[in-house]
Amino acid sequence: MFKSKHSHDTRSHDVVVAPMKMNLKYEDSSSKPSTFWKYQDENDDVFPFTKDQVMQHVQKTIHDINQDESKLERVYYSTVRGIYLYGSRTFKTNVNDSDFDFVFLADDLKTENSSEGGFSRNSQYMLHTTIKVNHENGQELDYDLEIMMMNTFVYLELAFAEIPVILLSVQQPNERFVLYEDEKMKIWRENWNKWFLRLPRSRNAMLHELNFSYNKANRFWMALQNGVHTTERAQKDYLKKVKKNLAHGIRFCKYGYQIVFGGCIYDYLETNTLYDELVFGTDHFTTWQQFESCTKHLYDRWMVEYKADVKALMREARKNGLTMKRQHPLIVLDFLNTFCKKFVRSSTFTIGSNVEDVQYLFGPFTLSRLFAISVSPILQSSNEVNNPNISKLFKFDLDATYQSNENAVSFREMDLFLECNGLIVEVVPSSDNDDTLVTYRPVCVPRFYFENFQDLDARYGENYSNSIDLSRYTILENPSGIQCQLFYYNGEWRISCSDEYSKWYLWIMKKEYEISSHSTEHRVKQLWDELGMHYPSMEDTSINFFFVFKEKSKRIIFKGCRSLDTFKELKDWKEFGNKYHWKDQVNTLNISTIEALMNIVNDFNIYPPSEYEGVECIDFENNEHSFQIRSSLRFHIPFLRLTNTNYITSLIDQDIVNNPPNDLVTSKYNLDLLVSVLLQSTLSAVDNRDELAVEELNRIFLPLYRKLKHSYVRLCKMIDEFYNTSY
Repeated sequence: MFKSKHSHDTRSHDVVVAPMKMNLKYEDSSSKPSTFWKYQDENDDVFPFTKDQVMQHVQKTIHDINQDESKLERVYYSTVRGIYLYGSRTFKTNVNDSDFDFVFLADDLKTENSSEGGFSRNSQYMLHTTIKVNHENGQELDYDLEIMMMNTFVYLELAFAEIPVILLSVQQPNERFVLYEDEKMKIWRENWNKWFLRLPRSRNAMLHELNFSYNKANRFWMALQNGVHTTERAQKDYLKKVKKNLAHGIRFCKYGYQIVFGGCIYDYLETNTLYDELVFGTDHFTTWQQFESCTKHLYDRWMVEYKADVKALMREARKNGLTMKRQHPLIVLDFLNTFCKKFVRSSTFTIGSNVEDVQYLFGPFTLSRLFAISVSPILQSSNEVNNPNISKLFKFDLDATYQSNENAVSFREMDLFLECNGLIVEVVPSSDNDDTLVTYRPVCVPRFYFENFQDLDARYGENYSNSIDLSRYTILENPSGIQCQLFYYNGEWRISCSDEYSKWYLWIMKKEYEISSHSTEHRVKQLWDELGMHYPSMEDTSINFFFVFKEKSKRIIFKGCRSLDTFKELKDWKEFGNKYHWKDQVNTLNISTIEALMNIVNDFNIYPPSEYEGVECIDFENNEHSFQIRSSLRFHIPFLRLTNTNYITSLIDQDIVNNPPNDLVTSKYNLDLLVSVLLQSTLSAVDNRDELAVEELNRIFLPLYRKLKHSYVRLCKMIDEFYNTSY
């Protein structure tokens, strides 16, 4: 038994969250401590050590590792951001000698020669250590620690991917299990469910986890049968891993329900009865078939039900958007003002159990939850930086590649998505008596997202693309770069940039948020002044203007504008460029066939893909009919995917990115896409700017692209030589 060594009582800050009414799959009968749970008195604190003791112990242990010349491993880190308990001691399945499982977050964490982590080993480290603690009664006791040390950025990425084992701490409402976190990390954790949960990702992440847990248990079983361990103790411990993995797959799935329907993991004990049955009631099992007979039907059930239940939420949201009464020219404004009038700014951990449905409680962030639209608060003051929930402006961006991969049905059926291409709305209080009630008004409406020509039939119906009459369209070059909008708000002209979401996403990493000289907006304004560009006069405050910022070449390219009175793009947009000294403008093309457009955007001598997306074909009368034609390279490269779905591309170590194993990047799917790109492209004879584009879009596939390209060019030369020498 031990008493708290905390300097203050964190238990007073615990959040008691009752099971949500909407979680119809919650099983109260399965929720209790393990029958074999052995622990200190319930009134004692969770930790027999302080956060300072652990931080100092880790620092000393890592220092010793780094100084040990007999070891190759090295670990470096700077600021510690959070230390979270997870695992058996939160599930109440531990015994007295169970180790303490921690996630240890630190900025700038990097490792060398780590033996764990696979292709992402350079930014995480598993530390197994023992800490000695002197207690008040004079006893010195040892406690085993298993510490998952992780770079803060890695943690953000894994949380964004909704990896269940990471969400164990992200969605932890009980501060008794938080050994340490800084204030910014605390705000992020308390609001993560509101800010970043996406139903399409939740569905796919959980289906992957169920498959992964079951297959991992089977791999462990097969390894055990093949003699991975020879001693009785080691075999027994390894067999327990088999059982735990079978139990954890179902456990994580039930936590998924709690997270989606309740805003956090409000009951870590759910499924403990199943845990006891699998871990302690199967000692007589001697074959995998016996384990399969008592678990496979559960995995099959929850694979079907979790997918169906989350899809039902998505289907309802889609139906709401397609059948709602229309009042505003913008579909998304009607959706917000009809279904997102409630904006609960407090922590999702404090949602009462009497709430019927959490899906529509979070104001503008509801679009992220239901549709995976990227929602960014625009932080304009230090108060908003410290508490993003009080922001007045919110920006909606679209990741079309993600939508096509994970949310294709809603994306193709709803034109609401097309409007969320940098749209900014103001959140306005609508009640003096209830500060959670709001309405929305648009302050910046940029160019809509134009569907790719290749996907028009998927959105509008079979053979739609064949019916296009290009004479109705104005064809404009579409340079690549940071998309910027100039809009008037609160008495001044403002600039918004397309990297706003990545900046918001990394809010937790910034010691001081970029609202000053480091921001993209500041750099645009600086170049704006250098180029002698003028801001519009007061008579044009109802117009939003669109630009492309190309920092390396010091260009700000004017590309169009929209009236907030009619919400239509203006056909005479070039007049504003002449009026305000915006000389750098996108060119207009006079081409009459789709085939000719396809050929020209795929000619890298004319439109290098590092400089151009392709072209935009704009119908100024019916803007929703507009579309874009991108080069085959720009269109296909983002869809290349790793063959091992357990890895996230952004977290792959740089040495692996530079020289990836063939079996990580090579598949029939990837090869077909790359060959298609090469066959449809006219490669440049003078430079390799196509390779710069591949590196920008999907960097880990550059070596494979380069290899295939060289083979393709060599083959073309051989064919050319054959014909030249044959005649």
